[in-house]
Amino acid sequence: MHPTQKVITDTNKSPLIQVLTLMFLAIFLLSCCVRIGTKICVIKTLRVDDILTIAATAFAIGQSIATFIACDNGLGKPASRMQSSEIAIFSKSHYVANTMFIASAFCCKLSCTAGLRMMSRESQRWVVFGFEAVVGGWGASALIINLFQCGLPTPWIYTNDKRCIDRTAFWTYYITTDIGVIIAFCENILKIQIPWSKKILVMSVFGSRILVTPAIAVQIYHSNKAFASTDFTFANWKAAIALQLVQCLSIVTICIASFKPLFNSLESSQIHIDDLRQQGKSGSSSYLKRRYLGRAMPHEQLK
Repeated sequence: MHPTQKVITDTNKSPLIQVLTLMFLAIFLLSCCVRIGTKICVIKTLRVDDILTIAATAFAIGQSIATFIACDNGLGKPASRMQSSEIAIFSKSHYVANTMFIASAFCCKLSCTAGLRMMSRESQRWVVFGFEAVVGGWGASALIINLFQCGLPTPWIYTNDKRCIDRTAFWTYYITTDIGVIIAFCENILKIQIPWSKKILVMSVFGSRILVTPAIAVQIYHSNKAFASTDFTFANWKAAIALQLVQCLSIVTICIASFKPLFNSLESSQIHIDDLRQQGKSGSSSYLKRRYLGRAMPHEQLK
């Protein structure tokens, strides 16, 4: 075994967190690229919701980097095996990762409401504006509260949870705003004069954001267990993975509507390739037939 190779053990979950973080990063980055590429190819421009999606992805990449640094400095390992300098770096990295996550989630929610506003009828836009105000208030307050979550001068230190924010309440507000956006979107789609089959399809695509809710519930459960533990650096490994899943789903679900044009394009390309192959085969057969007849005709003429 190579001396620098990282191995997942019962007391070292850092490599597992890093592997899954990379996997989720690749998924949400690819999803963002598909959405942006589709928009550029189809409408030749990017709208506000697309810019917010790019911003959410950029913050998520920063969050993943901070998580990697936290893993290299104790996340997923027992605190008893770490030096005080490593614990300090872990605490700061964890603090930055949480801040980046909130910024990414904020941009995802704003992207949803911006897209909903563009699709809404004039009579429904005041409802969307109301949700945008609620989401904006949540995002701004969440960022400020997180920056000062455990009090100055060291807001990243979690040694005394009594002086820190109520994290369960924070996640409850997160879920509430998500569900509110989904309900507003479904209500708007129901009032559009299109066949029910299309209504169900559209609501299923955009309502897929509800998948984030159970992931958040899992994250809340493991996060509360970690903060109640005497060994936070090790006990937090499940919550860290759940947070990566929440972040990935948040971005993928706002990009999923762009997958259909891509799949249609790939299907059309495959059909075109199959047609060309058939034409090539028929063309080759015709060419061989003409070549054979061309050689045979002089011989027949000599007869």
